[in-house]
Amino acid sequence: MTRLVIFDLDGTLLDTVQDLGDATNYALRMCGFPERPLGDYYQLVGRGIYNLFRSAMPSPVATVVAQASAPAAPAVPAAPATPAAPATPAVAGTIVSASASSASPEDAADSLREDMVEKMASYFLPYYDAHMCDYTRPYDGIPELLRSLAAAGIQIALASNKYQEGAEKIISHFFPDIPFFKVLGQRDGLPIKPDPQVVFQIMEAAASPGSTSATSTSAVPPSEPASPSPDPGSLHFTSDEVTYVGDSNVDMQTGLNAGVKTIGVTWGFRDRAELEAYHPFAVVDTIEELKDLLLN
Repeated sequence: MTRLVIFDLDGTLLDTVQDLGDATNYALRMCGFPERPLGDYYQLVGRGIYNLFRSAMPSPVATVVAQASAPAAPAVPAAPATPAAPATPAVAGTIVSASASSASPEDAADSLREDMVEKMASYFLPYYDAHMCDYTRPYDGIPELLRSLAAAGIQIALASNKYQEGAEKIISHFFPDIPFFKVLGQRDGLPIKPDPQVVFQIMEAAASPGSTSATSTSAVPPSEPASPSPDPGSLHFTSDEVTYVGDSNVDMQTGLNAGVKTIGVTWGFRDRAELEAYHPFAVVDTIEELKDLLLN
């Protein structure tokens, strides 16, 4: 019998792809990069925002470095009639001047990419914070499923690669009446999924005195160390009593790494074949199928 259900967020509880795509495209545009079609984001999201930015940027960024650092050629040779340089060369030139002159092309490209990741974050975070609920909606039947689990006395938690503040805000907005006892997202200094530490932290919190009230959405403080694995003696769950639910290969690997029952859902961002490749406990197509597995 399941006593603790740990859900993924994006693509599992909420359809967030348009708001994530819009915010990432805004950051790309502000950094002088071309925007991506919305359909691309079904594959790009799910590994945290910094990996999202790395995947969304043009590849190879080394081409930008080479153009900006070439001594004999202007940054935009095809546009001599426009004195003001367009955004992409200007950004590249600014960053490259600080590091590329003494670095190999590969190191310069890596440095540029990571600088651009930080720059994209500076645009993405305030934009997404203001627009994360524009088009995002719970999948049909999810609120009812969560209420049924809570009514049955099953503890509910969230393990997401969305940055912590965003995870807390969006859960509070869409599920204000659902007693998530723990909401954990991407936090500085702690690994993201598919590392199982977030699952272990939730299991340990669920076993702590006072946790059964299941009303807190507070985060584990960033300074809290992540244990390599839970002490079985500190838990009052067996692996069969904990179920992890998600919609991607990252989620399937997370559940398997944690050694807990893992269920894939096909209404999210990835297809059944991707989920089945990890041989989870089950792959379901409907909320009713998931409800039956969790409650029966």
